Amino acid sequence: MKTDVAIVGAGPAGLSAAVFLAQKGLGVTVLDEYFIPGGRLLGQLFENPQKPPGERLWIGRDIAGKLKEEACGSGVKILTGTSVWNIAPGRRLYLSGAVSGEMEAGALLLATGAAERAVPVPGWTLPGVMSVGAAQVFTNLHRVRPGKRVAVVGIDPLAISVAGELKKAGVEVVGIYLPPPGVLTGRLGMPPEVIGSLSRSADMSPGALLKAAAGIFGGRYRDLGARLCGLSTMKIWGIPLHLRRAVVRIEGEDSVERIVTAGVSHCGRQQEECSAIDVDAVCISGGLYPLAELASLAGCPLVDVPQLGGRVPLHGPAMETPRAGVFVAGNITGIEGAPVAMAQGTLAGAGIWSYLAKAGKAGEKELELAASRLERAREEAPIKFFQEAPEGRKKISLLWAGRKQNPEGGVPDGPQSYSVPL
Repeated sequence: MKTDVAIVGAGPAGLSAAVFLAQKGLGVTVLDEYFIPGGRLLGQLFENPQKPPGERLWIGRDIAGKLKEEACGSGVKILTGTSVWNIAPGRRLYLSGAVSGEMEAGALLLATGAAERAVPVPGWTLPGVMSVGAAQVFTNLHRVRPGKRVAVVGIDPLAISVAGELKKAGVEVVGIYLPPPGVLTGRLGMPPEVIGSLSRSADMSPGALLKAAAGIFGGRYRDLGARLCGLSTMKIWGIPLHLRRAVVRIEGEDSVERIVTAGVSHCGRQQEECSAIDVDAVCISGGLYPLAELASLAGCPLVDVPQLGGRVPLHGPAMETPRAGVFVAGNITGIEGAPVAMAQGTLAGAGIWSYLAKAGKAGEKELELAASRLERAREEAPIKFFQEAPEGRKKISLLWAGRKQNPEGGVPDGPQSYSVPL
């Protein structure tokens, strides 16, 4: 099989790029291992207070459907249930699943998204324990409540957003708790660090007081905030937010029946246990990290940038990598929201079109327009997953400017890895 452009990932970035490229007259094939396109859009449902009143509701499933319809109407071929398990030189893809075999592409876009980090909690193998992402898909896509009484373990922008979505779906969310303090949870169980995380979603806070508190104590005063939050329990959307209490154990015979919580000091040390709380489901959040394995297989150097969520492919302003004809977009380049991923996909599409069509001035104009839309999407984003993301992107830009390329634009010695400290 041959195609002008192969896109791995039918999420917001991949579909947006596909629409742009197909409308430029290129043959586009989108590959995704899931049975329907949409990626993380499929489970998203929230309000963006940064938008005008009539545009605030974000229904990811509807947006995914519109992108699919627009892509297919433009001639894009979408192959679902299909995995890419290897990428050889020359942008040769090896496929398995619903479609198997090999595919050659004139250009390749990797829009593989992100995955959830696992956070171990004693009892987490019981039926009824799931990730917050799974709970989001159950609730918003399949219209199935994960339980009647649910506890959320992990306090971060994703967990808070999903807890609000669960409540809107009629689920009783008994509280949002810290994970058990320890080596395996690290900063996720430290109240000062969690308060910093909370400040990233301050714009989504339903109350002015909580919004102000998150903004103030999320910065240099986070340690003071960690001490003060032990005086009383805050609420978000009416859900108790336990910044000084952790779920230390999940109990039940054949499925989840209860959680056991313990107090946590302002510096993250476990204190006395509390009485058990009856629940029938537990949703655990450890945050997200970029899925960059295919980029490594394609020979792209990876950069470890904690400010962006982990290891990301080195890339330039048009989302190009040092491997000629290989581009990246979406959460593979750093954890951000779906509107930003869509704008990044369009930018990558403009980069690919310029690369394949030798578009010259017209290509430069498209790139400038797409780059400005990306910046606007970042400014309007209701959730900032990493406050230090601008610094992380700056470091990527510096590495890109100082890279060593061979004449073909590739990396002579194959995949490399860089470490960028905080």
